[in-house]
Amino acid sequence: TNTTSIFQQKWSARNSYVNSDADRQRWEQLRDLKNIVNKGIEKARNAKIVGAASEVKLSLWTNDSVLRSLWVDMMGEDDLLPEFHLTNGIDDLRFILSVSEIEILPEIGQENKEDSSITESFSRGDTGLTIVVRKTPSSKCQRCWFHSKSVGSSTDFPQTCQRCSEILRKQNFIKRC
Repeated sequence: TNTTSIFQQKWSARNSYVNSDADRQRWEQLRDLKNIVNKGIEKARNAKIVGAASEVKLSLWTNDSVLRSLWVDMMGEDDLLPEFHLTNGIDDLRFILSVSEIEILPEIGQENKEDSSITESFSRGDTGLTIVVRKTPSSKCQRCWFHSKSVGSSTDFPQTCQRCSEILRKQNFIKRC
């Protein structure tokens, strides 16, 4: 619509898929996972393993194939590229859970037990779920504050991840030293 301000615009009509039972159940499962992850992150903070959720590398395991499939469908690119291919870039599991890295374990016990971590296991009915919270070894991007293996790979913006470097390059951002 032709308005001079965003405050004059009307809400867009709801799409029917937003209210579907399957979609509602999917987001309910993700909210439940986020609550569990947040508790694990809080325990890791109290144990001084991490200072912030953006420092977290999260390992997930479940014996529920439907839940595992949901997680896999929501896994984005490892390098956080601005052009998303695997997800829409918003409904990416690591962004929903506010962590820098996620790995989905094929079997329980596959996580690296050498570093400091907090392990939480939960069960509901026949569904078992285990999360492992540890500090990511990746460097922190100075723009988005997520930790990524790609920080330092850009010669133009060495303190940013690949995603942020691409965004800065597209915006013709001038590096100030």
